[in-house]
Amino acid sequence: AFRLDKNLCITAGAGSGKTAALVELYMSLLEGRTKHGEADVSDILAITFTGKAAVEMKERIRARVEALAETSDDKDRWEKTWKKLFAAAITTIHSFCGMILRENPAESGVDPGFSVMDERRSDMLLESVVEEYFLECLKDRREPAITVVDAFGYTKSGRFQTGGAPSACVKALQFLMNSGMDIRGFLGTQARVAEEEAES
Repeated sequence: AFRLDKNLCITAGAGSGKTAALVELYMSLLEGRTKHGEADVSDILAITFTGKAAVEMKERIRARVEALAETSDDKDRWEKTWKKLFAAAITTIHSFCGMILRENPAESGVDPGFSVMDERRSDMLLESVVEEYFLECLKDRREPAITVVDAFGYTKSGRFQTGGAPSACVKALQFLMNSGMDIRGFLGTQARVAEEEAES
């Protein structure tokens, strides 16, 4: 059951059913199964982490609404709702923020012609930044970086192997993000442990 009388934050990892839960909540709002009564599609903003999840969520909701349009006593309402779903605000946080920025270019100071970086380019940029960081650490002879590079290797030309240390670190970060873990807190704890070990 969903409680909408207060803010609620649920942390859950990949494959735990977040999209299914959001679909059920969305339908609860449309059907009036909350104390707020029936909601219109235009009243609801649903945000997911990935574009794939947003598409899946919209498809599931449309299928549920289509079934109601065929079986409900109020077929007219559900047919109208089904048509409204084509313009439903079911999107990723990136797309939603992009829409706000494009609608308010003067206030945001952002060129409305900008584009959101796709996942592949984002991964490449992240790996490039991590690689630069590793090179700096190796230059300064920092022991943790040397240990990681020794474990994952690098080429004779001094470049990191495909799937080497930078790639492994990026994958580890992505795993932590997808697990719902507090990454800043985790990294802060690890940094403090490393400092204490270096001082001892």
